[in-house]
Amino acid sequence: MGLWVCLVAVAACATAEVPQLPELGEYDANLPPDPVDTGFDAGDDLGDDLGDDLGDADDTGDDAPVVAPDVPEPPDDAGQAVDVPMAVDMGCAVNPNRSCTPGQSRACGAQCGAQRCEANCEWGTCQSSGVCTPNATRACGAMCGTQRCEASCQWGACASSGACTPGQTRGCGNCGTQSCGSTCQWGTCNSQGECAPGQTRAGSCDRCSQQVCGSSCTWGGCGLRPGNGCEYRSGTNNRSCGACRCGRQWCLESCQWSTSCTSCCSGCGGCLAP
Repeated sequence: MGLWVCLVAVAACATAEVPQLPELGEYDANLPPDPVDTGFDAGDDLGDDLGDDLGDADDTGDDAPVVAPDVPEPPDDAGQAVDVPMAVDMGCAVNPNRSCTPGQSRACGAQCGAQRCEANCEWGTCQSSGVCTPNATRACGAMCGTQRCEASCQWGACASSGACTPGQTRGCGNCGTQSCGSTCQWGTCNSQGECAPGQTRAGSCDRCSQQVCGSSCTWGGCGLRPGNGCEYRSGTNNRSCGACRCGRQWCLESCQWSTSCTSCCSGCGGCLAP
């Protein structure tokens, strides 16, 4: 009997219709997957088992629902190419943010400086070739001179406007002393004498004489004027002369001695022997 049952079962399996599997290329991905036969009814068996188990632990009267885990959905742009910005060396010639073009130069600063564009399209350091700012002035020299900066940013010639060097001294006037002030000009002549050396005056001298100022700027004594032979002394000045003991020569108003010798031999002991 048992053998007969087995043979009948095999025959039934042989005659059963086997479902045709689709070719790999014909598979429709939009169709829902076929349920997998696990050998038991998930709805009945699982519900019974969970109901029994939960009822044993803490039966609330309701079977707990089965919750499927959340599966994150893929982003909308999944699988699509994403644009990533990349640094591109565009070069100074086409760089819209460049400050200058390499090799270019320009004037800079206040002292005739020059600035060159570097390889990074930025202006380099200002290299000054001058020493001053055009039209600037400064004091120069020892005599209050003025120097002006030229257009080339170099100092021009020193133009002196002074007459002396501050602190300098010199003789002046009648043996006086003169000092140079801070403005490079001579000050007042101080400590002068009563006369200038070589100066002359009549003073209290005879009409034929004069006073001469000495090197110390003071007046000397009376002396004959140049060319005069004697002092007139109001006609009283005389000297001995001639061949007689009492012969006299007189100073004339012309400040010269008379050419004749007045004889008075009769009254003064006779004539002198020849």
